[in-house]
Amino acid sequence: MLALRPDCPYCEKSVPFYRRLAAREKENRLAAHLLAVVSSGEAKAREYAESRQLDMQFHPDTDLSKIKVQGTPTLVLIDQDARVRKVWAGQLTLGEEAEVLTQIGR
Repeated sequence: MLALRPDCPYCEKSVPFYRRLAAREKENRLAAHLLAVVSSGEAKAREYAESRQLDMQFHPDTDLSKIKVQGTPTLVLIDQDARVRKVWAGQLTLGEEAEVLTQIGR
């Protein structure tokens, strides 16, 4: 799960990595499903995804505080039993991006 805000500069800087994740999911190279939760309304979330070419499932109008996300971007690895396995907050370093790919890659 990716927690994003359209006005977040760190989310913006992370878009290339999120595009890579989305492409890997399309190629069936992820052992995970991507879901982006966005604090904005549906129209703004759709515009955000389309303008940045983020081809993944978006869930708009998410109250990030209710899912215990304190800042954006936040990437949360949730297993099939709905347990949180790992959380990465903020713009990721190259090492952290590699860790994400190791955790969810095929």
